[in-house]
Amino acid sequence: MHSEFFPFVIEGQIVGYIHHHFANNLRSFQEVFIFSKDSSYGGCFGSHVTLHPMLKSPEGKTGAVGEVIKCLAEKELIPGIRNELYPVVSSFGAPIFFSLERAAAPYFGIKAYGVHMNGYVEKDGQKFLWIGKRSQAKPTFPGMLDHLVAGGLVYFNSLT
Repeated sequence: MHSEFFPFVIEGQIVGYIHHHFANNLRSFQEVFIFSKDSSYGGCFGSHVTLHPMLKSPEGKTGAVGEVIKCLAEKELIPGIRNELYPVVSSFGAPIFFSLERAAAPYFGIKAYGVHMNGYVEKDGQKFLWIGKRSQAKPTFPGMLDHLVAGGLVYFNSLT
């Protein structure tokens, strides 16, 4: 069965899925991304995308991938750059492999986590839900209904 997505594999674990169409934009960055057609990692993944083996540290991976994201953003292939980093992990609470620009997270199919808050008020014995409305200036879902407070869980490195 042929999939429309390449598994995105870091250190032997699938951390996301990259659509073939978007993956074509990554092929020219051979010093950062490797497209494997073999069945490495014990034959589990088949064709997949991974990072170049010379990128060893989380900081090195973050920096190299960040430069690619900047280039793709300049070509308007990744809109809405926020300069917020999401941790790239195999599961919630797992060690962080590297960090990725928030706007790029959907293109790499990584798991992203957020916190959301709803508000309830009571008036004349009835409960009502407060509903927020997104600004028209937002890059994603402008003017749509939303939570009162919400946001993605970004990665903060105390060393930076």
